[in-house]
Amino acid sequence: MYGNIHLVLSRQPIIVDHRKITVPDFVFGNDIELSVRKTPGAQHCTVEELGAKRKALLSDDRVGFYTNASFERQLYIVPQTIYNMYGNETYFLKDLSTQVNVMHRCENGWKPIIITYDDRNKRNAVEIGFEILQEVENKVRGKGGYALVMLPSGVERLKRQHDELAALVVSELLSNYEITASIIHADTLQESYGYNRNGPRPSYFVKPERMGKYKGYIRGVAINQVLLNNERWPYVLKTPLHADITVGIDVKRQVAGF
Repeated sequence: MYGNIHLVLSRQPIIVDHRKITVPDFVFGNDIELSVRKTPGAQHCTVEELGAKRKALLSDDRVGFYTNASFERQLYIVPQTIYNMYGNETYFLKDLSTQVNVMHRCENGWKPIIITYDDRNKRNAVEIGFEILQEVENKVRGKGGYALVMLPSGVERLKRQHDELAALVVSELLSNYEITASIIHADTLQESYGYNRNGPRPSYFVKPERMGKYKGYIRGVAINQVLLNNERWPYVLKTPLHADITVGIDVKRQVAGF
């Protein structure tokens, strides 16, 4: 009884027929195919192996990204303090460029124009934002291109402040300069790098206990903030999706495609 209602339960549960949807085949760079369907001519893997196999193919210099073409103008906008330490061509930028160029091989490679901005004594998101835009105004001629913008970790450590600063920079670069920007933060680098005072020249190094996270971070930035921001697609589908309708949402441009 449920209150004054008499409930009767069936002794036999409903049996639902399972419909198995097979994962589509993928095509990567150099027309390398990956399949869980055992398609002839493709590399084969199980569903459980699919994520790791895709990652491995993207980092294979004989495969890499499906979309491959010369880059338009690239900007690397970085806090001066971070650049002077480990955000430069000797450390982080070198590692990032190597990862991008392994995944996406083209004639000139990824060689961004470096723009540094003064982040000293600036902890307010608005101050940092206008400092970035002022440096872009001073050093960028013409419109168009793509930018990787690093924000300092010391900007009022509230997530909302970081989000507002990122939104300001992305919006202004797109509307005023037609530059499509992606945002990264200095926190992971700050956690990953150590300083070696010994030896003939003081230097920075990636802490051994942080090496795994650092390599994953480099790979993530290369894929999401550089290559996808440049509309370079890691793979395409060889076989269609099992769907009646596909909805795609572009958050940056506020567009939905059906």
